[in-house]
Amino acid sequence: MEENMSLQFILGGAGSGKSHYIYEKIIQESLAHPDRQYRILVPDQFTMQIQIEVAHLHPRGGLLNIDVLSFNRLAHHIFQEVGCRTPPVLEDMGKMFVLQRVAQAKKKELKVLGSQVDKNGCIQEIKSLVSELMQYEIRPDDLAKIQKGLAGQPLLEEKLEDIRILYDGFKEFLENHYVTSEEILELLCDVLPEAKSMREATVVLDGFIGFTPIQNRLLGVMLGCCRNVYVTVTLDGREDVYSRGGMHSRFWKSRKTIQDLLAKARTVGVSVEDPVRMEMMPEYEKRLMKAPSLEFLNRHLFCFGPECYEGKQEEIRILEASAPQKEMEETARRIRRLVREEGYHYRDIAVIAGDLEKYSWEAERAFARAEIPCFIDTRHTALMNPMVECIRALWDMQITGFSYESVFRYLRCGLSELSEAEVDELENYCLALGIRGRKAWEQPFLRHSPHMDPARVPEMEVLRGRFMAEVGPFTDAIRVSGRTVEVCCSALYEFLVSLSVQQKLEERRLQFEAEGEAAMAREYAQIYRTVMDLLDKLVEILGEEKISLKDFGQLMETGLQGLRIGIIPPTADQVLVGDVVRTRLNRVKALFFVGVNEDSIPGKGGGSGILSEPDRDILEKMDVELAPTAREELYIQKFYLYLHLTKPSRLLTLSYSRSSASGKPIGPAYLIGILQKLFPGLAAEPVREAEGGRGVWHREDGLRLLIDGMRHMGERPVPDWWRELLAWFIRREDWQREARRLLEAASYRKEQDRIGAAVAKALYGGVLQNSVSRIERYAACAYAHFLQYGLQLREREEYVFRPLDMGNILHGALEQFAGLAHERGFTFASVPPEEMEELLAEALRRTVEGYGGQILDSSSRSRYNVNRAANILRRSIRALQQELADSDFEPVGFEVDFDHQAFLDGMMLRLSEDERMFLRGIIDRLDVCEDGENLYVRVIDYKSGNTSFDFEAFYYGLQLQLVLYLRAAMELTGRAHPGRQVEPAAILYYHLKDPLVEAADEQDAEVQRQKELRLNGLVASDGNILKHLDRTLAPGKKSRLLPVEVNKNGELSARSQAVSRKRLEALTDYAVEKAARIGREILEGHVEQNPYQRNDRTACSLCSCREACGFDERLPGCEFRKLEKMAEEGIWEEVFRAADRKGE
Repeated sequence: MEENMSLQFILGGAGSGKSHYIYEKIIQESLAHPDRQYRILVPDQFTMQIQIEVAHLHPRGGLLNIDVLSFNRLAHHIFQEVGCRTPPVLEDMGKMFVLQRVAQAKKKELKVLGSQVDKNGCIQEIKSLVSELMQYEIRPDDLAKIQKGLAGQPLLEEKLEDIRILYDGFKEFLENHYVTSEEILELLCDVLPEAKSMREATVVLDGFIGFTPIQNRLLGVMLGCCRNVYVTVTLDGREDVYSRGGMHSRFWKSRKTIQDLLAKARTVGVSVEDPVRMEMMPEYEKRLMKAPSLEFLNRHLFCFGPECYEGKQEEIRILEASAPQKEMEETARRIRRLVREEGYHYRDIAVIAGDLEKYSWEAERAFARAEIPCFIDTRHTALMNPMVECIRALWDMQITGFSYESVFRYLRCGLSELSEAEVDELENYCLALGIRGRKAWEQPFLRHSPHMDPARVPEMEVLRGRFMAEVGPFTDAIRVSGRTVEVCCSALYEFLVSLSVQQKLEERRLQFEAEGEAAMAREYAQIYRTVMDLLDKLVEILGEEKISLKDFGQLMETGLQGLRIGIIPPTADQVLVGDVVRTRLNRVKALFFVGVNEDSIPGKGGGSGILSEPDRDILEKMDVELAPTAREELYIQKFYLYLHLTKPSRLLTLSYSRSSASGKPIGPAYLIGILQKLFPGLAAEPVREAEGGRGVWHREDGLRLLIDGMRHMGERPVPDWWRELLAWFIRREDWQREARRLLEAASYRKEQDRIGAAVAKALYGGVLQNSVSRIERYAACAYAHFLQYGLQLREREEYVFRPLDMGNILHGALEQFAGLAHERGFTFASVPPEEMEELLAEALRRTVEGYGGQILDSSSRSRYNVNRAANILRRSIRALQQELADSDFEPVGFEVDFDHQAFLDGMMLRLSEDERMFLRGIIDRLDVCEDGENLYVRVIDYKSGNTSFDFEAFYYGLQLQLVLYLRAAMELTGRAHPGRQVEPAAILYYHLKDPLVEAADEQDAEVQRQKELRLNGLVASDGNILKHLDRTLAPGKKSRLLPVEVNKNGELSARSQAVSRKRLEALTDYAVEKAARIGREILEGHVEQNPYQRNDRTACSLCSCREACGFDERLPGCEFRKLEKMAEEGIWEEVFRAADRKGE
């Protein structure tokens, strides 16, 4: 019998008919010898496809004594036949669970990988490496031996030691309990000779690119016991079959396979028959015979010294597009044309992408718009599925102690019993009150924020109760002593059942089916069972293991990240979209190869993983055989390219983009140049938009042209074809409404809105009570004023400490400090240093408590801000005391409040016969200096930012506050001192800050700080007033705290911010007139979107209404109100005109 054993190769290039030949041969033999067994071994993913193909070829339509199997299914059959009982097989997911647990236990022993094992993807890389070592029959002991030969490579030695520790722990865990898929083949090698079914069997190996060492070992066993072994190998039969060839050869992998099998045949003493060479069988009709240029490509692609194709060819095209989106749109157009005009079925067409990850979305979108059925051949991650997100968020909530992010991540996954609106309400409440942590969620909600309706609190308490009823039982179930993996999995299962997750997913599946989303429907049909299998596997493998919440969370994260949803094609007639390596094509007439760019071809591969490429090179030199290196992968990818480019029987189209989706310029791949050398007349055809109505193969094409024409209406003449296209859409009942809507949109122009005087009066009343900041808000943008003060929109309230809060704290503390000083009999300036610290601390304490002490004590950051505020106050009080010590002015009021009840004539503005506006505000500090019958008034405004007096901004109404405050301060002072002459002295900003300066010593530092803390604004230039403002001012000196300096001749320098008293008074008149004009416009109903633009600043820059207003410069009618640059004298002319009008 042994003399009949033989090995025979079936050789042929891609598309030469190798598989068809051997299948027919096996079918004929099986009919002639029904008592014999015939077994066709193919890769796992092809078993069903090959079974169908062989059944179709079989004259009886059945397989009978022919089996189509993968290696693992063959092992299962043989084990059953010989009665070999094997432990359960540990699949990839189980491997990751075991390795995760081993890594957690051995983490402290790992020198290199110890800090990496908790990172996403690390366990996946370790699993891949362990599987690789097992495939190449490298044991933990072998790693120890390899380490001894690594002199001078300490990092690699430590890596291998870490790998050995993990590998050894992995093997120890599996011992007598599980086997891996790699070990299954080892067991099969031992028992295969005992199987009677294999002794007379004929075995065919088809569809393999190459074999791993363990598979080669198994093939050696087969050669020793099977009747015949046939192996199909992709290699041009016209070439020298038995030469080894270099790695650069396109059939390098095939030649290596042949040499390995020949060595096995010699070892077991099996005869090798002459190979069947498909190219040497001219009577055999090959698939490419009808397309001579494709046959030429098959023979010469990636060959040295290639010939050039002579003559005209129509089968190969190259397209050049501007971007991936345009590339896929053109591909969709051409597919539609093939189907409509040339009789193709969608199943006759395939699309291969150089980088499927980049192109899958573009393909999905372009084909959906063109109504082309397609199947994207990729295994989708399940991380975005709501059930998976629910579990991840739930566990994150347990690990982080109910952090805000984890709680609302869970509530927004879509599976909670709380509705979306209820979650919004609950989130707003939690943000406003700072609800964080498990303890806060377990306490009743009783508080409310200053801006919250107290009646809403009971509603929030009901929502809290419902949320805790959902997650509370799960939380209690896993927080037990002696917690095991089984306890955690059982609690999670009970939680999912209590939430009716399976029913909710089924409802969504039905909804997707109704909407025609077959792929999403299939995902939702699989996900619950997939997750349940994951939990079952965890319990089966690690059920009794005691585990912490964090470690179980890492196990779950590892498992969920490894979940992949494989979608079966929902229909037979559809375009297959795949990638170069994973996808296998069969009977394709037209192939579109997209994304043939330099950044995708050659592909980047899966990366080096735990072992870098230099590591692998070192091991290769030590004769350690592992998976192909990056260089080898490059040549293997060439082989894949050859297989795909020679698959189509009629048409091959390659395309590339000039730029990536992000706009980055990229060039074509080297493959384009190779094809153009083979076919000298093959030039890249630029992809152009369909012009003149030509090239419109689908409504989406026409719609895009229609929209493009609308976009340019008014800019260029409207062509007749466009009018005809518009008429076609309008005549169609199903598109008429959409076409008219697009026309309206194309001619849309944003009109400036007005709500009318009646509505404005209803909103604001006939008597306006406006703060000065409200007036400035209107001056910046009328629409922002309407949103904030008319519609009462406000930003979402949050329990955080913001820069604005710092300013409020500083203002309040300064007021408290002044009050405490007064209580002890001191003025602001006379507080002695020994008591200042005590008063400052008390002032800050009172302010913080009144402001909401919980916020300021809620985090380390907030407490730091309180300490920072103390430092700023200390520095500011010292600076202000110094300024007062050098001045004759005394503060007479802090936080001086004026409103309509103060009945200030200057702040009551008459807008019309029956309309009034009262201005109100709070003056931070009001200072007065008495000089005989004269009273000089100074207003100081504290700012925590870098505000300075901007004359032009004042002119446009953007900075009226300080001037109007001066007007109010003068009237208040006059009322307090009747009969006295009140004169304006200064309007000043003081910046509350503790500046950082560079100085040689502390004395120099103090001088630098004083410069930084100088007041900014306008002062009266009257010499007498200047002396009162700063007694130290002298010729040739610069004031330490005021924005003035005196030349040696006694005159003010041009750099001084000083004006005459007359001008100061005129400013107040202008400010009142400007405010009155704005008040009239408000009551007239002006709500225009007219944000200002001044230099590089706009009203929108820091506007809180920006996300709600809808202002978009790209829309006609939406334009910034550009403020002209004004000369200072021009502004003064307008100011004096206003003063003259007041006099009239």
